[in-house]
Amino acid sequence: SATILYGDRVFSTADLQAPKLDVRARLSGSLPGIPLAPASAVITQPGYYRLTNHLVYTRSTGVAVDIRANNVVLDLQGFSIVSTAGSSALTTAVRVEDRYNVTIRNGIIRGFTFGVMAAGPKDQGHTYQILDLRLDSNWYFGIWIAGSASLVSRCIILDNGGATTAPD
Repeated sequence: SATILYGDRVFSTADLQAPKLDVRARLSGSLPGIPLAPASAVITQPGYYRLTNHLVYTRSTGVAVDIRANNVVLDLQGFSIVSTAGSSALTTAVRVEDRYNVTIRNGIIRGFTFGVMAAGPKDQGHTYQILDLRLDSNWYFGIWIAGSASLVSRCIILDNGGATTAPD
């Protein structure tokens, strides 16, 4: 078990284990989809993307996963996206702006300024789904959604700094 230190908090990799919310999350490499492993990823094509391991983001600014395409599923598969930058950083775990039919699901997001930021104009019918996530110890918001026709379901959101969620 490894130790991850950020800010004044210490977590072991045992703390990073998500609840078993999706039975496919622990299957061998037979899962469909595009593995997503780099510590800073930009998604520019539609598809099913999945983490293959914990993602640790060490930069003090920026976005760990930036979704710039419509029709995307980002499945964390029970893994974690963790920032080690601390409270003075300006970081976002997952950002999606002005897109349609985007789902982010099944894992843990911890230690960022913003956990999930999903934004779009109110009149464009953006559809974001945030499912089966644990968002904790984020410095400002766990989830921030602007737009319409979005869904947050079966998430655990706690111990975030500024607020748990920001209403549209």
